[in-house]
Amino acid sequence: MADEWSFTVTKLRALSLKRLAHLAELQRTGRWRLHYASEEAFNEALRAADADAERWKRLAYGTPIEAAE
Repeated sequence: MADEWSFTVTKLRALSLKRLAHLAELQRTGRWRLHYASEEAFNEALRAADADAERWKRLAYGTPIEAAE
């Protein structure tokens, strides 16, 4: 069971980092304008992706996650 959990966390962390990298690429090239209605909507997606990546990092390394997040 622990091996399955570890595998799942590792895969989902990699996916969250890939999503974050994709959004960073959209920001770098300006292509975010093709996919998001406003800069604020894009920035919200970027913040959410960053927060998700941080949560998966904490889960992967066993760091406690605050309940308020």
